[in-house]
Amino acid sequence: MDRKRELKEQYKNTKPDMGIIIIKSDVSNRCYLEATRRIKGAINKSIFTLDLGSHINKELQ
Repeated sequence: MDRKRELKEQYKNTKPDMGIIIIKSDVSNRCYLEATRRIKGAINKSIFTLDLGSHINKELQ
């Protein structure tokens, strides 16, 4: 039970990766910049929305 409590505490104390991501279109040579508090989540979101064709920046599609 102590191990579970330690893991919970460790998770709560972990800080997310913050930063800026850039997505560059090879076709149109345009870029999209996004500042985010969670880099992994922002990358996953951008890949998902680009695959669906519903990204905020329509010029990247």
